[in-house]
Amino acid sequence: MRNRFRIASSFTQTAIGLEIMDEDENRIIIKDLMNPSGILPCKSVERMRVLVRNMIGDVIGCMESCDRDVLETMSDRDKEVDRLDWLVFRQVNMHQMDPSLPRITGTDILETSHCAYISRTLERIGDHAVQMSENLRNIRDMSGFGFDIVNLGRKILSHFVKSSSTWSEHDVASANDCIMDGEKLVAEIM
Repeated sequence: MRNRFRIASSFTQTAIGLEIMDEDENRIIIKDLMNPSGILPCKSVERMRVLVRNMIGDVIGCMESCDRDVLETMSDRDKEVDRLDWLVFRQVNMHQMDPSLPRITGTDILETSHCAYISRTLERIGDHAVQMSENLRNIRDMSGFGFDIVNLGRKILSHFVKSSSTWSEHDVASANDCIMDGEKLVAEIM
């Protein structure tokens, strides 16, 4: 039972809005405390975007300044991104299961569904930022990072900011420009 409680407790700490309400030898009762009318997946995605942008920026800053201290909170921010990803999926599911919820919250069901895809992509980008930070911690002499790689990192960060903003601003023309710019960036890296 102790192992089951530890697993349930770990899960409730990862997922937002779930709490263990009761337990005995045979069962653990977990209750969802989220208020469905206060659920806005786009807000959660925006928070994820800011966290991931800062994570990428810290990796580039570390390469630039050789200051590893900037990477100390990377794991905590990644956990927050993971929690928000879980939250977005729960929010999207709630919107899809209750047809009145999009009307109550003033959201569009299609846009809400897109939040799930964007959330998963942001979570994955955050994982890559963590991997890069772990790799940087293992490099003894970071003075070998030249202007080229730092400059490329800045371009990637700028592209991330611009491309992720096109979604929240519903700017199709800018999104198409981002696709073209992304292809040029990939070609530059290769």
